[in-house]
Amino acid sequence: MLKPDDPRDLAMNLLHRSVCNVQVGAVVVDGYGKIMGWGWNHSGPTGLGLCAERHAIRRCNADRLHGAVMVVAGRWRKTGKIVTARPCAKCQAVLRKKGMLAMYRNQDGKWEVL
Repeated sequence: MLKPDDPRDLAMNLLHRSVCNVQVGAVVVDGYGKIMGWGWNHSGPTGLGLCAERHAIRRCNADRLHGAVMVVAGRWRKTGKIVTARPCAKCQAVLRKKGMLAMYRNQDGKWEVL
């Protein structure tokens, strides 16, 4: 996969990697606009679900997360229709703790900042 320059495009490109009914892709962008890491929702090492946001954070340099932006996109696997992919309460708490913002795509296809 070629990595697009726009993190919103990358978040959308990651959706096909998820086998979940609601596919979610997440991309972390640092304060300079550089893509630091990305992830998708899937079964974690324990067999329990792992959110795309936490998957993306695990793949980043923890020292660079403060001030970063998490870009999140989602869709239904069966129909391909866009769903609002707002980070869950646990992921929002992690983002706040690390000093990060979130941008997500709503059902209308517009990007919103959380």
